[in-house]
Amino acid sequence: MGVKSTKGLLALLESGNTDWSLEDNDTSSNINIYSKYIYDWSLKIYRISAEVDINARVLWEDFVINVNTTASWNVDMKEVQLLQQVNSCTDVVRQTMHEIPGLMASRSLLLVRQWSKVNGMFYLATSSIASPRFPDPDDIVVGKLYPSGMIFIPNKLDPKKSTFLWFFAVDLKLGWVPQFFIDIGFMGGQKKFIGYLRDHAKTIE
Repeated sequence: MGVKSTKGLLALLESGNTDWSLEDNDTSSNINIYSKYIYDWSLKIYRISAEVDINARVLWEDFVINVNTTASWNVDMKEVQLLQQVNSCTDVVRQTMHEIPGLMASRSLLLVRQWSKVNGMFYLATSSIASPRFPDPDDIVVGKLYPSGMIFIPNKLDPKKSTFLWFFAVDLKLGWVPQFFIDIGFMGGQKKFIGYLRDHAKTIE
C-alpha cells in the first residue's frame, strides 16, 4: 500500500520538463504552475513549485506527523483525519473539503500516503484508495486523487529555505463544470495553498 504512489511521484520528477506547459508564472509571489494532460486519466496533472522559508526536512516532518492539524492552517480543508497507521512510512487519511457556494458541495478524499527520503530530497506520495474498512461518508461526494505528491527540496546555500514541489491530479466529480473554469479554480486554489503554507511555515519551530 502506497508503493504505487511513490513510484508514480518519482516518475513524475524524473520526467523533467517533457510535455509540461506553463500555466502561470507569478513573479510577484514566486510561484510557477505547469500542467500536462494525462490521457490514461482523462485529466490534467499540475506541477506547482514555490520557495518556502523553512528547512525542507522540518516542513516534510510537519506534513507527516501533524496531519490531523492540517485544517487549522489550510482553510480550504474542513477536516483531515488520520484513520490508520499502516507502517513506519505509510498511513491512511481522509480529507474533507469545504463546500464552495454555487460551485461545489463538500468533497471527500480517502488517501494513502507514503513518505521517504531519496537522494537528499524528502517525498510525500499520495493517491486515492477504496476500502470497505473506511466506508464513504454520507451525503458527501467522494473524489479521486490520482498518484500525486509533494517533494521537499533542500536549499544548498541556506538550510532555512527550501523548494516545495507539488504534483496534483484530482477528479472532484465536477462533471457539469466546463474544464476552463475547473482549471482557473484549481490554479487559484493552488496559489492560495502556497500562501497558507508559507504562513504556516512561520509558526513551525
